[in-house]
Amino acid sequence: MDAEKVQVALVRSVLGIALVAILVLATLPSEQTVTTGAPSLNHFLAFYVLALLTDFAFPRSAFGWHKALPLLAYGIAIELIQSQIPYRHCSLLDVIVNGVGILAYVLTLPLIRRLPVPRQPANSRNSDHGKT
Repeated sequence: MDAEKVQVALVRSVLGIALVAILVLATLPSEQTVTTGAPSLNHFLAFYVLALLTDFAFPRSAFGWHKALPLLAYGIAIELIQSQIPYRHCSLLDVIVNGVGILAYVLTLPLIRRLPVPRQPANSRNSDHGKT
């Protein structure tokens, strides 16, 4: 297995773990979760990181609606699950903040591309990477 395949497999594993961890944290009672102390910041950071992991887990295509919409759907699904849990509630604000976290990832893509991390050569990736 070449280095790129190993890197992608590792990032996909981390993405899977992150998706499960966020779902677990979202369904536990609030006092049992790890938090920043600011619920909106939690949502923002979680979905920023999920966007980054999703993008790096599927590097052959640019970050666009085909990556962002499943993340938004995941956030909506979490809110719907929370609406069925007595000690949790559904919040449209949370869904909006999730979207803001994803948008922040898109806006920081030019900076992320400048980081000295191993990645696929630029000429083999879609050139409209920052467009959604």
